[in-house]
Amino acid sequence: MQFKDVILLAGAGFTKDYGGFLGDEMWGLIFNHPSIQKNELLHKLFLGGQLFDFEDIYSEVNESTSFNIEQKNGIKEATFAAYSLLDKILIERIRSTKVDGLVELIRIFKGDPGKPGVFFTLNQDLFVERQIAYRLEGGLQTLGVNHLAGVSGGRKLLDMSDFLTLPNSDKVKNIDISNYDGLLYVKLHGSWGWNSAVSSNRAMAIGYDKSRQIIEEPLLNFYYEKIFINAITFARKVLIIGYSFRDKDINNVLWAGIQRNLKLYVIDKLPPKAFRDHLNDGIYYSRTAEDVDPSNLWDALAGYYPYRISDLVSGNNSNYSNSLFHRIRESLV
Repeated sequence: MQFKDVILLAGAGFTKDYGGFLGDEMWGLIFNHPSIQKNELLHKLFLGGQLFDFEDIYSEVNESTSFNIEQKNGIKEATFAAYSLLDKILIERIRSTKVDGLVELIRIFKGDPGKPGVFFTLNQDLFVERQIAYRLEGGLQTLGVNHLAGVSGGRKLLDMSDFLTLPNSDKVKNIDISNYDGLLYVKLHGSWGWNSAVSSNRAMAIGYDKSRQIIEEPLLNFYYEKIFINAITFARKVLIIGYSFRDKDINNVLWAGIQRNLKLYVIDKLPPKAFRDHLNDGIYYSRTAEDVDPSNLWDALAGYYPYRISDLVSGNNSNYSNSLFHRIRESLV
């Protein structure tokens, strides 16, 4: 299956200006939760060490034998409460959030017959589902799970009965990508509102063992192996918005694309030098000698835009015109 050769990849910074949380904010929300505050060992874990990434802490508690079932359930309860609060905030901001400019940006990536476009995201929130999908002509298309139906443009906070269970491996094998065109929306790390097909857990890859979690979940593994690797490897250009470059698996696929002349275009609020230093000094989960050094990605930059995404696509006007926005569009098409 061939995909459009200009691709969008979004990280947490993509939704920050629209009510989303970054890692530090998630850390605080989880730390403040009663299940953490009332448990001495969990409280110490947040305050007493080097773990200031909530995903590190989540993995440490769930993978280590030093924590009992009550503590494991406690960190899950606190983490999922933070995701639920995030969804509530996104719903509350639906009326006040101006997204027409962002919709115009996403339209750039719509595909052609036989070559669907792809919008990859590492985010697990429902911002795009609630605010963007229904504003796009033809909408967004999803693979394996129709999660847009229940939340697109909606303002209902999800309860447990709204969660969708992902397809098992037999059903995933029957997904026919050739039936799709337009713009695919692919949530590489799963989503709030999804239940796993293989366990009683939420279908959300969280922590330093994302690789294992993705491999074990049939649909997420399909997204990564069949869609992400193929699309990026043969793409000409990828626009990356709000991604920290701290996921070794994502970086490795980007690097494979770069070997085939993939060019990176990045929107990030950091000044260029700070962004380069971030690539050089970032912490990466279990990076081995075979994994690409993130600093190498700097040389593949073809465009860098040191702005908040809302600065580039502000306004709620379908005739939106902004010189920076149009410059980005011209560089991608």
